[in-house]
Amino acid sequence: MTVCLINIIFVSLRMEFADFDDDLFLEERQRNNIDEEYAARYCEDSWFLKATPECLVSEEDNLSVLKYSADYLFYKKEYENAISKYEEILSVLPTSNTTVRRECYEGIARSFIKCGQPEKAVAYAVKLHSTSKTQEQATVSCSVLIDANIAAEKYVAALEISQMMVSLHPYHADAWLKLGYIYAGIYGVEVPCVKKLLVAALPYQTESRNETSGESCSHEGKVNIPKPSHNPEIFPEKLLTTNSSDVQHIVDGTSNHMKNNFCECISLRTEEKGIQFVCACFYRSFAILKRTEGTTFGFALESSLKFQKHLLCDMKSLLDEFSLYSLKCKVDKCDHCHDSASPQRETTSEFIDRGSSKFQPEETDLNVDISSKHFVTKWFSCIK
Repeated sequence: MTVCLINIIFVSLRMEFADFDDDLFLEERQRNNIDEEYAARYCEDSWFLKATPECLVSEEDNLSVLKYSADYLFYKKEYENAISKYEEILSVLPTSNTTVRRECYEGIARSFIKCGQPEKAVAYAVKLHSTSKTQEQATVSCSVLIDANIAAEKYVAALEISQMMVSLHPYHADAWLKLGYIYAGIYGVEVPCVKKLLVAALPYQTESRNETSGESCSHEGKVNIPKPSHNPEIFPEKLLTTNSSDVQHIVDGTSNHMKNNFCECISLRTEEKGIQFVCACFYRSFAILKRTEGTTFGFALESSLKFQKHLLCDMKSLLDEFSLYSLKCKVDKCDHCHDSASPQRETTSEFIDRGSSKFQPEETDLNVDISSKHFVTKWFSCIK
């Protein structure tokens, strides 16, 4: 009885699928002929600057032409004209097109920075940040906000945003560099070499002067703290790139006076806590660049070496070599303690997920607390 039932089911299945043939899946599908002829449009360079309304077939084409033109004007450093073009786009842009709106806000903010009007840049950076709903979008808006506030010399306002950026990307050298520069602004510490690296936060005229002044990083006329006369041959690369267990080998090559005072020097702490905050940030930026140096090449390697050089120049002016090495040891220990492999994610209570379905419009203020109340404890517990 069971065998008969199985045979009946098998025959039924064969009958049900009998109309299918494997060849049906191998044959090329027949497509209907296109009623209208189509020819690709060949355009000359910068065609969008000469495009007229009759050449465009839709509103989307018009927006694309305006956007191309605005971006091209920004690229050509015609910032005032770029602002006008971006504002023209915003005047006709549908409210639902958030992507283009964000790009226009960023373009206007960065154009105002280059025009030397940082206050207006901050206003548009705030608008951009209010539309950030994901960590990727927050990264972009935080970057613009930091540059705008640095340009406006609003270091206190930039601090929280910069801490947010470091929390999102703790292994990004540029994030630590800018945080260190902001601490320098708050505490009144001179860091002229690093300042030359902040091209995105400089007006166009200042940027041009820096480019023509060469790559030298000098502290002439700007003395922060007196430097003891230690052996210059062992500073700075050897100490900053040497493991703690190997430092005695370096010290053995120094004078007896330095050997006798090594323990005393290694525990020295500058009276200005701000200088240590600045150097801790700069050292983290330097260390990240140093670790990734072997994976970079071409212009990226040249840029990395340039940044390392300028960071070292400012750190040398702020701390003597053994104070800097002591700070290095403390920072390395601090970083290893909280996580030696990867950064820990912030808790739900510390970060508002703007991409969540629970996200509410009233939460679009800039006081998004990723970990600002714990930031100093987490990253600067080594500084007492």
